[in-house]
Amino acid sequence: MGAIGELPQARQLRTGSSPRHDRRAPRTSPRNPRFRRTAVFLPAVIRNRAGDIACQVLNISASGALIRIPSGAEPANAFAFRIERHPDLYAEVVRNHGDQFGIAFIDRHGQVQAIIDRLLSDTASNRDLRRFPRRLVLLSGSFYLGDQLVPFSVHNLSAGGAFLAAPARLGRGHEIRLRVDRFGTMPAAVVWSSRAGMGASFWDEPTAVLDRIGHLLPPTPRDNL
Repeated sequence: MGAIGELPQARQLRTGSSPRHDRRAPRTSPRNPRFRRTAVFLPAVIRNRAGDIACQVLNISASGALIRIPSGAEPANAFAFRIERHPDLYAEVVRNHGDQFGIAFIDRHGQVQAIIDRLLSDTASNRDLRRFPRRLVLLSGSFYLGDQLVPFSVHNLSAGGAFLAAPARLGRGHEIRLRVDRFGTMPAAVVWSSRAGMGASFWDEPTAVLDRIGHLLPPTPRDNL
């Protein structure tokens, strides 16, 4: 791909004279409440004019992301950004603190959301997305869909969420209260759905989830809590 100087969107951004922290805009801020952020932990690459920088994506939404860059490296104000096996996105830095950088995507929100949806529904690469270590389990439970009680089985589990095999398929963002046998009720939201089942993210803090099911799970790095 060409240098960032060849990108008209990025060229426009780099000509401004305002300091980096003054260029934040509510419409494109990674914290924009219009766009739900998903906690992830996956590799990506920043394509700088001076060379590529490997980084980790910590959370992502249609408007932006939070990334961690190795100490000593710093991206240009605007750059091309690639998550493994997916098309390039274009972004600008809107804030940073230490080795963590908040970036806003220049691409249209719908285009970014399509990539996020593919990431979350790609069961083959999902283990790269998981911020919390998961373990294969086989637990049973149920949730209510209106007045109907829907049974499900949990096939893998973490402090952040679970994979559910259920006869019902719910859309992304649908809120459910999972009644898991032996562990009680756990409020959650659907983050992706496919023919194989659904991925659900727990609403409770990971530390609270670990208090209940931690004995079933592999150790979680302290940085993730």
